Amino acid sequence: MNFTCRKLDCKYNNKFVCEAENINVDKHLNCDMYEKDESKQLPDPSKTMFDIVPEMAPYKHHSKCHISCEANCVFNKNNECFSNGILVNYTKKQPAVCFSHLKK
Repeated sequence: MNFTCRKLDCKYNNKFVCEAENINVDKHLNCDMYEKDESKQLPDPSKTMFDIVPEMAPYKHHSKCHISCEANCVFNKNNECFSNGILVNYTKKQPAVCFSHLKK
């Protein structure tokens, strides 16, 4: 399973890859593992809008990571996520939100 995360200020984020060992997605699709790391600076989009795409970590398969899920989603089987991968999106106004959700 591949975990892509756009919450660049999360302590588990390493170049868009989530390195948490356990993830919980609540019924509102929020990733409960998000923890802000004050030492990580968010890029200013006005300065990087037309620059080169940011460096991303290579694909990492997380076979040992457990994702619990409370959302009404087709990938939720007995409160576990069985998707091939998840994307946690970044917005300033919302917490870390699972965008791989497909409503049942």
